[in-house]
Amino acid sequence: MSSCKDDENEKEIALTLSSVKMSHAKIDVPVGDGICDSTFVLTYDLVPAKAKNIESITWSSSNTGIASVSVSGLITSVSLGTSTVTVTVKTTDGKTFTDKCDVTVVPSPIAVESIEFESDGHELIPNGKVTLKPVILPENASNKSLNWESNNYNVVDIDDNGVATAEALGKAIITATTVDGQLKARINVTVVGVAVSNLTLQAPGKSLEVDEEVQLVATLLPTDATNQKLVWTSEDPLIATVDTLGNVKAVMIGTTNITVATIASGHKASCEIEVVPTDLKGISLEDNADEVKVFDDINKDRTLVVTYIPSNATNKNITSWTSNNTAVADVDQNGKVTFKSSGMVSISATAEEGGYSSSLDIDVDYNARINQAKWSIVGYNDSWNGTNTAGPGWSSQATNEGGVDSPTGRVTAMLSDDVNIFWHSSYSSPALDYPHWFIVDLGEEIDVDAVMLQRRQGNGGTAKGYNVKTSTKTNPDIDDPMGGYDWVDRGDYSFDPGNNARQAQGLNDANVKARYIMMYFDTNHKGSSNFTMFATFGLYKKQ
Repeated sequence: MSSCKDDENEKEIALTLSSVKMSHAKIDVPVGDGICDSTFVLTYDLVPAKAKNIESITWSSSNTGIASVSVSGLITSVSLGTSTVTVTVKTTDGKTFTDKCDVTVVPSPIAVESIEFESDGHELIPNGKVTLKPVILPENASNKSLNWESNNYNVVDIDDNGVATAEALGKAIITATTVDGQLKARINVTVVGVAVSNLTLQAPGKSLEVDEEVQLVATLLPTDATNQKLVWTSEDPLIATVDTLGNVKAVMIGTTNITVATIASGHKASCEIEVVPTDLKGISLEDNADEVKVFDDINKDRTLVVTYIPSNATNKNITSWTSNNTAVADVDQNGKVTFKSSGMVSISATAEEGGYSSSLDIDVDYNARINQAKWSIVGYNDSWNGTNTAGPGWSSQATNEGGVDSPTGRVTAMLSDDVNIFWHSSYSSPALDYPHWFIVDLGEEIDVDAVMLQRRQGNGGTAKGYNVKTSTKTNPDIDDPMGGYDWVDRGDYSFDPGNNARQAQGLNDANVKARYIMMYFDTNHKGSSNFTMFATFGLYKKQ
């Protein structure tokens, strides 16, 4: 039983008035006609719409001398001004709800009674303008808006403000129509002047090459013609274009017609434009340097660039590429040069058109990668695989990077030539800041001309430079890495930590011999982190 009563209580609450909302917050009502239709009827909405506890609904006006309101919300205007109309709803439980609307009584609109032009017409010369101003009565008409129309827009154009523009010789009738009442007035506008009798077009007298430009000359007769406006068109803009001044530009091989026409009289003249291939006048070979330092595993190939003269020449075919010293460099028929050894070489290209040729002399400094089979990290053996601190030939390593059984993180990764593993200086247990270093035993004394490093792939936190030291000492004290080798300082070199590729640098000194080499990363080489992270190390010998 209680459940049924609860449902009935909920229904009663749902049908209890919570608010009233009038249809308008503000409204303007004309004065003087005494007629009130639906436009001036205020309505309201109850919330909820089917509220059951309504006792009474009343209407009131704050100033009945301006506007009165009936029991049904019908507004009657009395005099100019503003009055507030209120709807009041009382409920059976003693509550009152209201809403208001500001009613402004405004003057009744004054209708347009007539429209006419004071003159019979206007005369204009081509391109002339005049603002047409019809007389609208009464002067205090409420809506004087007009719509404008020309019966011949080719002769006289008319805009929304009644400004007439003469376009060509002739006559047009301009009509003004009132928005209020659709009353009409008409006026003649005549365009007078000296008419065009003849139009000729001078052809360029030659074929045009692709991208060549020429200005065509049109002649109007008589020379004092009033309207000398011209329109230029191309029959096929894909072959040649033309602008508003008669400037023609050849686009592609072919033939098209260029036409010029008068706006006023419709006279036309045309000429044929033939676009022919652009002749090649010469070629040249370009390269960023005539002296090239080559590292056989980095940049032994490069493609030369041909410059064509002019740059828009139609035929850019190269029929042959040749090398005058194939022991130093070969070249394929796409201009790709493969360097093979140090020395001078001249690479030549020959064009199909005209047989034009160009050569580029290159002084090649060729450096071959040195075999690493005999190399080792000084003092490293398996006992160091789980140790991060310094050893005889390194400052630190991060064996926790890949785990005890992984080469990743160890200094020995520098000799693997595998970019997927890398040496990382220790970053925990302990975390060590710069300087960092490692020493490589080359197995025998060798000639060294260049050194190479490659960063840990995708990580730019490594060093931005390094120092190279070499030693030829037969029996160094490996327990004294800084003093036991009689190191020779070979200089500092820059490194781009944001580049994934191998980066090689020629040593500052010539004829360097080394049994041991130290790669030293000092505080001035420090990058964006406290650590070094390198994947590959290599040396080169000039060939």
